[in-house]
Amino acid sequence: MSKWTDEPGAYSVGVIFKGRKFGIWQQSGISGDGYASVQVFPLYDGSGRVAVQSCASLTPAQARQLARVLNDAADKAEAESAEGVAP
Repeated sequence: MSKWTDEPGAYSVGVIFKGRKFGIWQQSGISGDGYASVQVFPLYDGSGRVAVQSCASLTPAQARQLARVLNDAADKAEAESAEGVAP
């Protein structure tokens, strides 16, 4: 899976289950010790999903950044296909 957002932060691609890839964006140090992460992964039915974790008190700028990342993730999840992925 290729990178789906250009927002600043850590981005990685890995394997969660055999043949099922995901991309995850992470930002730490949000308002002190906070963090946020957004992950995109395909399901076996061909649909995409977006997972979000956050523990943060966001500034308006950080909230807008997270909103942009979520929008990028939604676009990628809609375009993702798990067709042919074995369990």
